[in-house]
Amino acid sequence: MRCNSHLFFITIKKDFYIQLMFLQYWHA
Repeated sequence: MRCNSHLFFITIKKDFYIQLMFLQYWHA
């Protein structure tokens, strides 16, 4: 269960990073 929770956290962090890159690309 802890492994699954860790994977879930990485997925959220990944989505946040993608949104950040998309915002930078959109404003550029």
